[in-house]
Amino acid sequence: MSAAKKSDNNFYNTSSKDFIPVACHYDQNTLITKNGELLQTIQINGINSEKISKNLFNLREVVRESISSSVHGSKYAFWIHTIRRKTNLDDNADYYNDFAANIHDIWRRKNYWHDKFVNRLYITIVHAAPTLKLKNFNSLINSLSTKAITSFQDKFFTQAVVELTETVDSMLGVLDNYGAQKLGIRIEGNECFSDMMFLYRRIMQLNEDACELPITDISSALASHQYAVGSDKIEVIGADNKKFAAIMSIKEYQEVSAEALDRFLQIPVEMIATEVFYFVNKKEVVKIFEDQNYILNVSDDQELKSLKGIDKIFNEESENIRFCHQQISFMVIGEDLKALDKQVAQASAALSEIGIVHVREDINLEKTFWAQLPANFSYLARMKPTIIDNTAALASLHNFPTGHQYNPWGRALTLLRTEKGTPYFMNFHDKTGKGTTCIFGDKKSGRTTLFNFLLSEADKYQPCILYITDDKDSEIYIKARGGKWIEDQKNIINPLLCADTPRNREYIFEFFKIISRHYFDPLSEDELEQLRAISDNVFSTAINKRQLSTMLKKKKNASYQELIKSRLNLFMAGGMYFDIFDKEENINFNEEKIIAYNLEFLDDELYTTNNYPKEKKYIEQFEYDLNTMRAVKAGIVLAMQNLIMPIDETEPKILAMDNFTEIVNLKYYQYLIPYFSEKMHEINGVSFFSINVDKMTELIKDNFSFDWVDQINTSFILPSEVSVKNYNKVLRMEPPEFKKLSSISSELNLFLIRQDQKTIASELSIGGHLGLIKILCSSDIERSMYEEIIAEEENTKTADWVKILYDKLENIIS
Repeated sequence: MSAAKKSDNNFYNTSSKDFIPVACHYDQNTLITKNGELLQTIQINGINSEKISKNLFNLREVVRESISSSVHGSKYAFWIHTIRRKTNLDDNADYYNDFAANIHDIWRRKNYWHDKFVNRLYITIVHAAPTLKLKNFNSLINSLSTKAITSFQDKFFTQAVVELTETVDSMLGVLDNYGAQKLGIRIEGNECFSDMMFLYRRIMQLNEDACELPITDISSALASHQYAVGSDKIEVIGADNKKFAAIMSIKEYQEVSAEALDRFLQIPVEMIATEVFYFVNKKEVVKIFEDQNYILNVSDDQELKSLKGIDKIFNEESENIRFCHQQISFMVIGEDLKALDKQVAQASAALSEIGIVHVREDINLEKTFWAQLPANFSYLARMKPTIIDNTAALASLHNFPTGHQYNPWGRALTLLRTEKGTPYFMNFHDKTGKGTTCIFGDKKSGRTTLFNFLLSEADKYQPCILYITDDKDSEIYIKARGGKWIEDQKNIINPLLCADTPRNREYIFEFFKIISRHYFDPLSEDELEQLRAISDNVFSTAINKRQLSTMLKKKKNASYQELIKSRLNLFMAGGMYFDIFDKEENINFNEEKIIAYNLEFLDDELYTTNNYPKEKKYIEQFEYDLNTMRAVKAGIVLAMQNLIMPIDETEPKILAMDNFTEIVNLKYYQYLIPYFSEKMHEINGVSFFSINVDKMTELIKDNFSFDWVDQINTSFILPSEVSVKNYNKVLRMEPPEFKKLSSISSELNLFLIRQDQKTIASELSIGGHLGLIKILCSSDIERSMYEEIIAEEENTKTADWVKILYDKLENIIS
């Protein structure tokens, strides 16, 4: 190789094609080398901006299994590359509201989602070249015949490509669940690209430019860069830029856990890890293992014997073990020499931390660089014997949950950062496609901030959002989103304005059951039959004449009158809740994309403060009246949810209820959670609830069961400033989950996410943007500032007053 250049300081590129083993495509999925080897490549994506495998756990074991079960004989060699590179994980979809777009941009830039390191795995399978053996004088004579040699090679390649394809397809079958795909020729419009050439270019040119299929041989097409080799680094020079690389090699691999390897493969360093191995006869290597076994027996180092696989070699079943020669290297890539040295030090420290002995290449640097190219057998300089159980050592992309990059509405809702700093694709929907999501936490845990942040990230779907709350904390946020904020105490909604369908008949009956107090003061069977008749009678009235108070007044039947008098008179003229359900026309979601209702005037604490009796004898009546008000709230919420039902099913919809447990009393109406979940799923919608866990723990003493918790598709569990006692009981947490939650301080902005039977710790860290936080969840101070801005700036556009308010909040806080 030294003949290819005069000194380390000289450039060379005209001869670099001599170091490239491949010649051309044999067929769409197969390359042929200059020596006659055939090769095919499998690609498995880790996290990237286009595809993601949903199941990358234990990938190393499955790759080993695919090789063991699919590859027989010694005619195959393997090049396995884990390429760690930068990519854009962010969803570049449009955000239609300026405030939501700004929130997303702040979150994207803060976490560098557009500039993240991710991994991709390539497995190249190389079939041996033909060999012409001279068995006798006749074969010697035939070897002089061009026709005979051509015929021999044609037959060999025809058979070899069939064998190779069958082997690779068999491996693909094992790896199918991991998103594996075979690389080949790709046609886009009038252009033809070779994705197999791309792997060679990525290794030797250190870039990711697409490879157009050349008319000339591939090695000439790839020989476009100059190379300067120093003592321990290589400079790769292209027409427009240059990069630097250094290589570290493992002296002798011993097994490390997938978790430990994963820690190394997640460092923020651009690199290419290369493993080469091929099968050999046991007789070629067993003497080396016998010597090692003797030494380790003397030292009684059983752990090292296990890590090196020697214990397996010399047990009774060793006859089934397959032996290999193996070489592993890591090429670290830097934009300049300073960055390269820093990244090499970081990678070296990470390797040492997991116990991998390695060296930085100098004398063998050039050989090791070119040995990374699949089928470049001539430059393999550090081959060491091992067993098949230690191969595919670097076939690990990540061993942590990543969420799902797609959901029924499109790309993932947002990216969150896990406790380990890795990205997590967050969705309302789980793998079943259902999207009931709950944020669990106490009163001061920051539920509303997280709640509104996630709703803001959903803006890219352009969903219809029905937002229900019991305070003003989200008023500024809703208005900043361009939504309609409603605080009416009369004529809130008309539940009777709906089409005559079987579904609506059941809904109206359910509405009457709620407001007639059935769930805390049960009606008799006869009364329920009467109530059913009253509810069905709604649809015999013209839709433009339906008002609850008017219809109740017109009921002449004596039995109806008794039921109405005892249960529904509160909604007639003079009743405490008269006119609440008498709105002439309901709000139209075709005109408003976000509608928010504040039911603060029906707050339990406010009612208790104003009405709690001074004498004990009135407490029972007070509690009955309080439950009556709670029934009214539940009826309002039920009617509001039904407003969404007629909307076009193709349009995403969100029923968002902040402080759900303050609006809906769990003791009597917790069934509404699965009820709403089912209804929203029917119409391409999700239910999104913020739940005060303290309200749940209060019911433990009554042996209350929260079966609906198991039906939640996605749960956020926030730590408490005070105590998470009984969280494990009401949220049905496994011991490891509860232990983790108990260890999290509320000051760290960490929380647990539970989805698809997996639980991770994640964070929402936007502490450097306190103005943003104050808009997401505002207090009286921020609302006063908002009112002043609106008063001073008449006809101010939403984007303008949001900017003014944001700047003022940032200045005050700073």
